[in-house]
Amino acid sequence: MLCGIVAKVAERPYVVAFGSDVAPVLFSKNDTVLRIAKRTLDADTKGCSTNGHKCVEWLIQKKLVPDRVVFLSDMQMWNDNDSNDDQICLSDVWDKYLKSAAGAKNTWAHCVHVNGYGDNVVEGDRINMVAGFSEKVVTMMLQTEGVIGGKALPTVEQVREKWTVK
Repeated sequence: MLCGIVAKVAERPYVVAFGSDVAPVLFSKNDTVLRIAKRTLDADTKGCSTNGHKCVEWLIQKKLVPDRVVFLSDMQMWNDNDSNDDQICLSDVWDKYLKSAAGAKNTWAHCVHVNGYGDNVVEGDRINMVAGFSEKVVTMMLQTEGVIGGKALPTVEQVREKWTVK
């Protein structure tokens, strides 16, 4: 549902389902939220892994620079490569994206953690971790980015910086 909502309100949305691979989801602005959600659910991601980094690699390959990227996942986004030498993590690919794509340095990643396991596979610049889901998620994302008024809750890094004895 979040995917459909974001796709409907965004100016130029790209919807990409991910699993073992990515599958861009085609839709029109006339589609309903439920129709977009269904198309996303039906996308052929070539398996059930959660290779979120492939979404960012897709953005790099297509040279796309959205205002924000929203990951809706259980955040168990591990590379399904069997070799530990070739592990690819979302944080590394995100850093590469911010540094490589023209204008991407201003792109935010919002990771909506729908089933908390107590771990976090994403960290770095311009990443907002959200646990759970409610009608307030989209507003909180825009407050974090400074797009709309109101004050968003501080990030863990901001709290640590303010209260850590140096």
